[in-house]
Amino acid sequence: MKQRYRMSETAPATIVTDLVVNHTEALGLPQNAKVLVDNNGSVVGRTARARHIIATPKTWLLLNLFKISL
Repeated sequence: MKQRYRMSETAPATIVTDLVVNHTEALGLPQNAKVLVDNNGSVVGRTARARHIIATPKTWLLLNLFKISL
């Protein structure tokens, strides 16, 4: 995992933030790991349509248990 993190860290479109990753040892990351942001590829999730929740039977069960409405 450490090798994958280091490769991601040096990828061309990756931004290394100043946000510290918690529990790095449990996650198998380097001790000084920071949150990585990858802005490569197409933009998704920024339109109203992308914000719709697709309800599955499991989702409906959870929504009903916690009395959450869509």
